[in-house]
Amino acid sequence: MNGGPDVSTLPYRSFDAESFRVRRNVLSSCVLGVAGPELRRKGARRKETMTKKVTITNVLVFDGNRLYPPCSVVIDGGVLGEKHEHEGDDTRASSDASPISEVIDGTGHTLLPGLIDCHVRITKADDLDTLARHGITTALDMGAVPRGTSQSISEMARDQKKATTYRSCGVPAIGAASDIARGMLAAARASEADFISDEAGAGAGAGAGAGAGAGAGAEEATSVERHVKDRLADGAHHITAYGDLPGPSQEQLTRLASLARENGKTSIARATHYDGYVRCQSAGFDVLAHVPADRTLALDAAQKLARRGGAATPTLSMMGRMEVMSRRLPQRGARPCDYHHARASVAVLRKAGVPILAGSDSNTAPALRHPHGESLWLELELLVDAGLTPVEALRGATALAARHFGLADRGEIRPGLRADLVLVAGSPCERIEHIRRVRRVWSQGVEINISTGKVK
Repeated sequence: MNGGPDVSTLPYRSFDAESFRVRRNVLSSCVLGVAGPELRRKGARRKETMTKKVTITNVLVFDGNRLYPPCSVVIDGGVLGEKHEHEGDDTRASSDASPISEVIDGTGHTLLPGLIDCHVRITKADDLDTLARHGITTALDMGAVPRGTSQSISEMARDQKKATTYRSCGVPAIGAASDIARGMLAAARASEADFISDEAGAGAGAGAGAGAGAGAGAEEATSVERHVKDRLADGAHHITAYGDLPGPSQEQLTRLASLARENGKTSIARATHYDGYVRCQSAGFDVLAHVPADRTLALDAAQKLARRGGAATPTLSMMGRMEVMSRRLPQRGARPCDYHHARASVAVLRKAGVPILAGSDSNTAPALRHPHGESLWLELELLVDAGLTPVEALRGATALAARHFGLADRGEIRPGLRADLVLVAGSPCERIEHIRRVRRVWSQGVEINISTGKVK
């Protein structure tokens, strides 16, 4: 069993194991085929590996939406897996002449789509190996500074054939007078950021191309336009902004979300305080990251988010860490950070019908270091503690995550999608902590060494 932090020792961790119980779907035995498209273009070594045909038998299958009784799943390189029939311990091809290279007995195990962490901060390509070891085959990065970092990581990941897919927003939009901007200025890191003018009326921040201040009209709009144009030029997969006050004006946030939508990009706003969260919801962002830690979210605010089809990534594991840090290092004038409000806000979001995504905010920053991989496991456990069923939590790291971030080729186990898979001992659909029992991982049909996170 892979090791992980003892979550029972964390001050914000407390849940009843009985809450993990869910009713299984009573379905007839089934067989699912999984394919990894476009695999033949991935290089000679991958081509050889991918010709291996694998069948996993007698395995519980969580397909990204629901749990199926024991059945078989076929991984067959770049083509669809064919149906196979069970006869005792033997697996016979019903209409397929190609041989089975390996048969894996999945008795007592659950097969899931490769996990998607909807909120990470990657600083080097080797971080992707750590994620792969933990069954995370897609990483959605929410801030890479300075400019050029995300492109560099992407190039290294491609050259080194990293198993985990990396998608980034590049440099996030930051208000020139925000707490984050002040911290970067104090650390002489302002040149790494992309500041835009803010609600407080700060002038041009130290970042390149900062706006001329609140109320500057066309100059404000130009600042937002420039930010989105630069991110598109950098190849950003999504657009991210910090929405807490002091920060960008309401008009700027709305314009940012609108420009992202016009350019086919998912927009994400980060806010840890109630007023900022409501501003971001009103601006029309597709996904709201974090949850309020100073006040529990009101049901009507959550319902507005649900009605317009928005989603939320609570990052509860980070919210808990922030509370711990705020108690250890109190800052004069800092807003309160109470994990109780964050946890309660998740229950409100669920009640309102908002899709809840799983994101860890894992990172290697000295102040709020949060280990890659293990933090997503903890996040899933904390989401269940906050009121989600294990199946709902797992959807947030698979099918729902793929849907809300435009990743149409993954997130589910069904023919035609990428063969990104994780095999775990036990049933995380009943006991979410079983997600820590990773036994085997595949990325695009290639098995990963779970000791190193590299392609076998």
